[in-house]
Amino acid sequence: MSTWRPPEGVADRVTTIAVSAAAPRAQKYKCPMAEALKARPSLRLRSGPRRYEKLEHFTLGPFMTALDQVERGFRSVEGALDDVERNARLHDGLKTWTAHAVRDYLRAFPVHPLNRSPLRLVPQRWTYEREIRRTRYRISAWGRCYQSVDGRTREIRMINIRSRSSTRSDAEVAVAAFVLACADQEAGSPPVEHVRVVNYSVEDGRVCTLFDGAPADATLAYEKHGRAALTEVAGGQEYRPGGACVKCDFATRCPALARAPGLLGVDGEGRPRRQWSVTSGRAYRECPARAHLRELRLPTDAQVERGGPAQRGRAVHALLADHHRTGHRCSPAIGDRWTGDDFGLSPDDIGLGRRLVRHHAEVCPLQHTQFDRDVRVEPQLTWDDQNANVLVVVEPDLLYRDHDSWVWREVKTSSSDGRRANELLTEYPQLALAVLVLARGELGGSRTRSRVELEVLRPSGVDLYVIDPYTPSVRRNAETVVRDLVLRWRADDEFLPRPGDRCTRCEVASWCRAKPETELAS
Repeated sequence: MSTWRPPEGVADRVTTIAVSAAAPRAQKYKCPMAEALKARPSLRLRSGPRRYEKLEHFTLGPFMTALDQVERGFRSVEGALDDVERNARLHDGLKTWTAHAVRDYLRAFPVHPLNRSPLRLVPQRWTYEREIRRTRYRISAWGRCYQSVDGRTREIRMINIRSRSSTRSDAEVAVAAFVLACADQEAGSPPVEHVRVVNYSVEDGRVCTLFDGAPADATLAYEKHGRAALTEVAGGQEYRPGGACVKCDFATRCPALARAPGLLGVDGEGRPRRQWSVTSGRAYRECPARAHLRELRLPTDAQVERGGPAQRGRAVHALLADHHRTGHRCSPAIGDRWTGDDFGLSPDDIGLGRRLVRHHAEVCPLQHTQFDRDVRVEPQLTWDDQNANVLVVVEPDLLYRDHDSWVWREVKTSSSDGRRANELLTEYPQLALAVLVLARGELGGSRTRSRVELEVLRPSGVDLYVIDPYTPSVRRNAETVVRDLVLRWRADDEFLPRPGDRCTRCEVASWCRAKPETELAS
């Protein structure tokens, strides 16, 4: 194994290695090098003053604070939630969700009088520390931490906001159990005899015990699943630019993060650093509150988010992406045995989906490319626009080469054969961003055949639109579309709701008190 090295210009004066039980959790947008740097708190980079958001962006923060007040006997439930309601740093939607989450948690884990409670809240997180050869190793576990009155039993309740993200890896559970078993105790306390790791999903109230055993069993689980996972986290050397870069203190020195000053066409001087995608831009255009509550990752209405044409489109995209990743040439037979079971589609949607993917074979670019070097399926592309102080993250449906030129293709599905006369870049702003990326040469390659393509799959066939990013009028139009999508969002600190008919199509409307009364009644 190669020796871990920090990025150039970052001095390594390590005296402490600090990791958490959550560190081994597999996440699509984690960066191994960022995790390794975070594990070394003695590493610091001097930079300009950090700008903070006006609103709270740590979704679980007010939830944990309110529960602390209630469980430690400082406030009643109503009193703690009154404090939440008066907190000017909380978006109204976060206040609504927090009140709901606190009440549901206390129904799942009722608070008993102190003299009858089997477990009592520990006000700090559990932490295990040991010093070996002048290096201090610190492992922590974050969640709701409890222990019995005699100190012999310890329990941690790990909190998930959404049920779809409630899966915990064996490594994460093993590390948490080990920390509970081995964390330092007060002098004179009896030895720990029993540790328990529990997962609680706020969205559906599900309680699941992940580990329940003796400290010796926790140590065995750690040796089997946890130690190697933490070693891998602390020694990570791969740069993986993405969403993690927005909060990374070392992003300014990262050799893998592409710089694209002026890409968005807005000025962000003096503003907090943010992350932006076309998806978040469209959500903000619909309603600023919707964009903010999505960023907080609050539970969504599945019937709105995953119903009808949108879910069919996701299913078709997933089938095409899986097929493209294998390097197979698409043929009209693609999808004949497709069931769409993973997406809960109706028989009618499955039938339509099969027709749509058959039409894709007529224009599939893999018919004419060398997959091993020319095709990138749903790649995550990241640029740092220093002028806007914004991290731009985008995932094209497909990037492929035409000789030495890059082609950016987006695929859309439609249940109608009617053509719309709307301006393509306005209707599909991801095309506008693609035009700017190619026109600026951010992907490299030759501009000779470089282009943006829009593939629209319809029941009766397929439309393929070709957009030249080097036509001056096209680029000017793209600049206007992207700038208009970003400008107000970049300056907004409050993300106020914009209620109306759109509320029926909002997946986070459950937490919005501004939606029309008819919606509240329903």
